[in-house]
Amino acid sequence: DARAAMPEPAPELLDNPLGAARAQLHETYIVAQTRDGLVVVDQHVAHERLVYERLKTALEADYVVLGGGDVRLLEKLPPGARRGDNDNAFRGGFRLWDNPRRGAREEPSPAASPCP
Repeated sequence: DARAAMPEPAPELLDNPLGAARAQLHETYIVAQTRDGLVVVDQHVAHERLVYERLKTALEADYVVLGGGDVRLLEKLPPGARRGDNDNAFRGGFRLWDNPRRGAREEPSPAASPCP
């Protein structure tokens, strides 16, 4: 019996959208097991999805520092944000708008520009 030699997949793998890989067909497709049944996936598409998910996770910020301006007026900060100051403003980050006239009110530009 071929099933006796195949170990059961880890339970957490069965909850993944792509499931737990169980076999390969024609060197192109992966047959995966989920809690609800089987999934057949093109292995190149699966690889692209994994790379995309890793990249997306790597680009998520752990937290955002809000500083300067009127941040002191905020009673409650959004989740994942903390108060800061302007000492290191824009170092390693992005400007959401450029205000050449310091202290003047100006609407943000639609496109983000990298900091200098």
